Amino acid sequence: MNAPRAVVRGSNAGAPAAHWLWTAVITALPLASAVTSACVIYDDGPDNTCTNACDCYGDCGPADPDVASVTIDTGAVVEADPGAGVGVFLESVGPGEWTLFTTCDTKLTDFTCNYDLFLTADGLSVNGVDLEGGDFVDDNGATIHVGVDTGADLDTLELQTFDGAPVRLEVWLDGVQDGSYVFYVSEGVIRQGLPTNPTEFVASSI
Repeated sequence: MNAPRAVVRGSNAGAPAAHWLWTAVITALPLASAVTSACVIYDDGPDNTCTNACDCYGDCGPADPDVASVTIDTGAVVEADPGAGVGVFLESVGPGEWTLFTTCDTKLTDFTCNYDLFLTADGLSVNGVDLEGGDFVDDNGATIHVGVDTGADLDTLELQTFDGAPVRLEVWLDGVQDGSYVFYVSEGVIRQGLPTNPTEFVASSI
């Protein structure tokens, strides 16, 4: 049985600043094709010591007590062309297994995208990474901080949590808290943007 695959294509309609956004179309394709890349660099060294966005950027303003919770379809995957648009893509692969990857509009603008991603979940650990250059993953035991400078490639992170544990994601782009570039599949439809930043993702049952 084929799983829904969200295929996204670039568009600059209504895009802020110089970055190109993604528009999205759902199609039914096999789950088999996975995101791959050649370089793997994992760095959890002592220089990357901030454990949340407030520690990293200082002036965070008042904390928002309301964190939205959304459902993400387990087994639905998202396909995006490297370098053709700005995006943070989250997938629920299976029970306790998640994939997160980033893209940028580098082929269109010659800019790169500097992402800071903060993830929390019960039993959260890094299962595998596909990063390069100065990218890093800092796991302090409570929060995973992913810092990636994405160009004309994909930066990919595989995560593992306790089965059924929701994943909380907070997104910063180029030093600004911004969840509008996040994509995920819910109820067979690709969704764009975090309703709150951070947002909690609950995987659907297979």
